[in-house]
Amino acid sequence: MTAVDISDPTAISHVLDLATDHSFPLRIVVNCADIAPSARILSRHGVLDLSRFASVINVNLAGAFNALALAAERMAQADTDQNGQRGVITNTAASPDTKGRSVRLRMRPRRQVSSG
Repeated sequence: MTAVDISDPTAISHVLDLATDHSFPLRIVVNCADIAPSARILSRHGVLDLSRFASVINVNLAGAFNALALAAERMAQADTDQNGQRGVITNTAASPDTKGRSVRLRMRPRRQVSSG
């Protein structure tokens, strides 16, 4: 496992080159890129700085896409395994609504409606 700045295409390419430089092909990529700064678009301090929002887009969308595209490219160049597969890519993300907070769910009993 290797951590990499997903917003840096050169770093992503370098890490993937290291992973495919050995005698084993790249078969698994797990993308855990997810940032979600807690901020309002408009607060009492003013409008959210666009550069802060742009960094979210750069990591969560552009960076993730680039990492997945480069990994898929390398996987496609590999020979298939005994099951005819070349590799798998998994994306994970934490919900910004639950990160660092406990969540309470209310359960309500269902009402039974009888006809007749």
